[in-house]
Amino acid sequence: MAKNSMIFLIANFGSKFLSFILVPFYTHVLNTGEYGTVDTLVSTVSLFSPIATLGIGDVIIMFLSKKEYDAKKIFTNATLLILIGNFLVSFIYPLFFIFNIFREFILYFILLVIISSIYGVLQMYIRGIGKVAACAASGVIYTFTLAVSNIILLLYFKQGISGYLISAVLAYLLPSLYLLIIATDKCFKYSFIDINLIKQILKLSIPLMPTAILWVLMNLSDKYAILWFVGTSGNGIYAVAHKIPTIISVVYGIFQQAWQLTTFELENKEERSRTYTNVFELLTGIIFILGAVLIILNRVYITYGCNENYLEAWKISPILMYSSILNCVSGLLGSNYLIMHDTKSALKVTAVGAFINTILNFILVPIYGVYGAALATIVGYLYMVVKKYFDTSIFTPLRIKIKRFIFTNIIFVCMFFSAFLESQLLFYSVNSLLVILIVILYNEQLKKMVYTIKNML
Repeated sequence: MAKNSMIFLIANFGSKFLSFILVPFYTHVLNTGEYGTVDTLVSTVSLFSPIATLGIGDVIIMFLSKKEYDAKKIFTNATLLILIGNFLVSFIYPLFFIFNIFREFILYFILLVIISSIYGVLQMYIRGIGKVAACAASGVIYTFTLAVSNIILLLYFKQGISGYLISAVLAYLLPSLYLLIIATDKCFKYSFIDINLIKQILKLSIPLMPTAILWVLMNLSDKYAILWFVGTSGNGIYAVAHKIPTIISVVYGIFQQAWQLTTFELENKEERSRTYTNVFELLTGIIFILGAVLIILNRVYITYGCNENYLEAWKISPILMYSSILNCVSGLLGSNYLIMHDTKSALKVTAVGAFINTILNFILVPIYGVYGAALATIVGYLYMVVKKYFDTSIFTPLRIKIKRFIFTNIIFVCMFFSAFLESQLLFYSVNSLLVILIVILYNEQLKKMVYTIKNML
């Protein structure tokens, strides 16, 4: 798992690191309204992608890891399902013209939905057949394409929103072509179409599809509530505030890609419980410490790196940092549902969490603005963490230090209240002490991480 994590770190580091480097660039070439528009559009693409893929990505990895079917047969049937999913999504596009949503950029939107869905499933498939290095290479291609096209279209030709979206399309297209070439020995064949296999995939993937949509909706409802009650400039500030907290999601995403390949091998309940407990303690320790450090660095990043119109963003970021941590903890606990083949329960939990978040958005955003959206997200994720912990503990008992976990959460609440301290000296002093306290609490996990990295090197 550690070896695969390092490979996925290489695959994701460039593209994810670039997204943070480009934020100051975007804030200087796009105004708050333009940046808010493209961020909302790209987030809406994420909403449609699970429909276009029919939620089959995680299920494909599960089937490939258990060797139940020939890889060629899985590739053929997955391709067929992707075609069906994109066909179904096409019936929704006319609504964008009726309600005048992204009408000017609808072609880019359609292309992004199609290509991003293909790229996502191809990555899952290539990873499932063990070609992890190819996944890393596709990430490098994505990074290089995005960087070069952004510089040419936004800085040189000054294409604004259109340039941003063309860059995104190219960044998905080129690595997708590369992965298709890698998978040519698993080419599509009509003789491999298996209705029974399709039924088995859909039985598990269909509940995952609305689950994925609801995950996106939790984020998207924030943006649309801000758009309606605050305006596009509010979304631009919220998008910048969300960039540094996204690092937490990136760290978890890299781990989760490797964890997926390991988790299906844990058949014995005692072994699964022991492994999950160790991984949970290690992961939460890493993301709590990283999140606390990033809260301090984020003020410097936004104050000195971004346009002055975005300065308010650093005060919102600590709240979003905590919500990103809860999101990761929820994702780790939720991976149990797929092992249990109980994707319906995952759907129910996510549906309630998304409902709580959406309702609170329309209550809190009119009162507290962008801060209300961030608080609503925390409450939604907090519900899912608690519910998933008790749901999955029957199948995989977690023997974690619950008091330490609760105390660390309280520390984070103190940290996002500290954002309202006007004195920089007081802000950095208070948060530095809180970081040291979290490090002391998770000292054992830090030693394990250092020991593992040292052995790998």
